[in-house]
Amino acid sequence: MSLRDVSPLSTISTNMAEFRSDKKHDFDLEVVLDAFRKCILPDGSLSLDEYLRAFHELCRFFHLTGRLFGFVAKDLEGKMKAIEARKAADMESHYITLQSMMQYEIREGMVRARGQHASGTRQFLRLHYALEFILEFMRQLRCSDEHARTSHIASEVYSRTLSKHHPWITRKLAALAVHMLPSKKHLIDVMCKHDYNSVQTLIDDVTAEGNRIYDIAQRAYENNNLAYSVTIISFILSNHLNNHHHYALHHRHICDIFYVPQMLNCRLDVLRSFYWLTRFQLSFCTLQ
Repeated sequence: MSLRDVSPLSTISTNMAEFRSDKKHDFDLEVVLDAFRKCILPDGSLSLDEYLRAFHELCRFFHLTGRLFGFVAKDLEGKMKAIEARKAADMESHYITLQSMMQYEIREGMVRARGQHASGTRQFLRLHYALEFILEFMRQLRCSDEHARTSHIASEVYSRTLSKHHPWITRKLAALAVHMLPSKKHLIDVMCKHDYNSVQTLIDDVTAEGNRIYDIAQRAYENNNLAYSVTIISFILSNHLNNHHHYALHHRHICDIFYVPQMLNCRLDVLRSFYWLTRFQLSFCTLQ
C-alpha cells in the first residue's frame, strides 16, 4: 500500500470523539465579556493582554469539547504563545497594544518574518480571522431556535469566514467536527457555566463588544496595507488541490505565500508565473 492509498482523514477521524455531554462544563462568557470591555483603550487602541485573555477563555471552550475541536484550540494557543513569546523577548513597551506592536515590527523590518520566528502582527492576524468566525457563530446562534442544529450553523458560518484561510486538510477536519455538534440548547446547557437564558443575554453583549474590537483591528491592518485579501490564484490553487489531498502540506505552503499579498509587493505577472509553475509541478508529481 502506497502513501497515496492512505487518506489522512480516515486516520484522523478515528481519533475524533463525539461531543461529550456526560458532565457539566464551566466555559465562562463573563470572562470573555470582561476582557473585551477592557480591550479597547481610551485612545482607541487594542490591549494585547486583554485580547489574549479573552482568547484563552475561548480556547477553553474548544478544549472542553474533548478531541472534537482540540485541533482548533491547539492552533489558536500556538498563535497566542508566539505573541506572548515576542512580548517576553523584545522590549515589552512595544507590545502593549496591537497598534504599537504593528508599528514596531514594521519599523524594525520584522513584520514579514515567517515560520518559527513569525511576527506578532502575522500571528495576531490568524486570531483576527478566528474572531470573525466566533462572533458570527455566536450571532447566528443567538438568533436561532433552541432546537436548532448548531452543526448546520457552524458549517455555514465556517464556509463564509474561516475556511478561506485554511488549507484543504483543515477544512475537511472542521467539516467532520461541526457535524458532531448537538442542538443549541444542549450545547449551551452542557458547555457553559451559566444557565441558558443568561447565556443568551451574554452572547448579545459579547458580540457587540467583539465586533467593535474586530473593526478596530481590521482598520489597523488595512491602514498599514497588511489586510489579507483572497487572490484568484490562491482560490484556483485551492480548488486544484482539493483533488490531491496528499499534497495538503504543499497546499499550506502555497497559501502562506499569499498570506498577506500586499507585504510581498509582487506584481500580478510574477504571481501568475508562479501559479503556472506550481500547477506544472503538481501535475508532474501526480503522474509519478
